[in-house]
Amino acid sequence: EKNSALLEAKFFYDNCKNYFGKGIPVLDWEVDTDVLWCEEFIEELHKLSNVWCMIYMSASRVAQFEGSWIPEKCGLWVAGYPYAMASWTEDKMPYDINPWKFAAIWQFTSSLIIRGFWERLDGNIAYMDKEAWDKYAQCSEIPKEEKPKKTIDDLVLETILGEYGTGEERKKMLGKNYREVQN
Repeated sequence: EKNSALLEAKFFYDNCKNYFGKGIPVLDWEVDTDVLWCEEFIEELHKLSNVWCMIYMSASRVAQFEGSWIPEKCGLWVAGYPYAMASWTEDKMPYDINPWKFAAIWQFTSSLIIRGFWERLDGNIAYMDKEAWDKYAQCSEIPKEEKPKKTIDDLVLETILGEYGTGEERKKMLGKNYREVQN
């Protein structure tokens, strides 16, 4: 028998209420509940906390939310393992996540190796900075798509390829990174 979405949301809120405004609440959608159940849970949790939770799911389930209001209100944490990666390779997420415009977090592996841990771990890349985190954690609106931060190596390669011009134009375009890129 399926649990009540409203009771689950109340239980979640009661057990996490001291974390709202700091952490990002997440509905882990892995069981065979339907989209309507998710809508009821999320709406109730929002009424209680004034925060739209993020939703975590397999990439294979994302399309089931076509026609739902959830992609407009909730961030997406998508799990998809294109191959068994033991470390982050900076590949772009290869999944169609429509009806979401972007993923806030991508769980790219369940085989991550980190020195000091004896078991393989889930590996995630969060496409957000502190400001985006705060928006997910504290307000009723999801942030706009965050572009991943470029490394100095990325900027050097783009400079070599001529994407930042020369002279004063390059200084202006690279801003605070100019000296490090030139070095």
